[in-house]
Amino acid sequence: MPGHNFKQNAEAFNTRSAGQNQLINMNNVDLRVEDLTTETGILEVTSVVAASSIDAASYTLQGGFVGSWSGAGFFVTAGAIRCSSAAVGAGVGYTTGAGGTGLQTGSRSNSVTMTGMCGAITTNNTALLPGEEATFTVNNTSVAVGDVVVVSCRSGQTANTSVVAVTRVAASAFDLTLTNLNNALSDTGAMIINFAVIKAVSV
Repeated sequence: MPGHNFKQNAEAFNTRSAGQNQLINMNNVDLRVEDLTTETGILEVTSVVAASSIDAASYTLQGGFVGSWSGAGFFVTAGAIRCSSAAVGAGVGYTTGAGGTGLQTGSRSNSVTMTGMCGAITTNNTALLPGEEATFTVNNTSVAVGDVVVVSCRSGQTANTSVVAVTRVAASAFDLTLTNLNNALSDTGAMIINFAVIKAVSV
């Protein structure tokens, strides 16, 4: 993508071709990356070529944004990463390859095993009686005990009166509890639950 400029707080990211790779110059420090793509304001790096010139380097951009690069990723030590774009597909989140799906069989209390930082879980459709709750475990090795698991009901529940909540987070697992809020109607639908894992620490 010769000729494109990317800016963060008025600091230019100049790119130029480097064989099949791309070369980013940030504060006069070259970062070699493969498969550099842009779409509606998103800068996506899908893989990084190891180079001693960028390992553990520290970068300071205008506006107080400070970060460091290591083999584990890019770490922000001052400032914040934000997205101001309202375009479809923009925002902060995961991309294709990070997600997974899980299917609950047998009953609403049976566990589900899957992997992924985000995805969708489809529950069993055994009748959930009025006012009744059912809790099940999602075994997922992507989850750590300090993480925050966010869930929402996508579709499937009868009359949309059942809700879902995270009731436990552990190493490689979290619990979901379904509650039928209807006082007269049983829920016989297979609920599809969207989830995403936010990495967090307590120190």
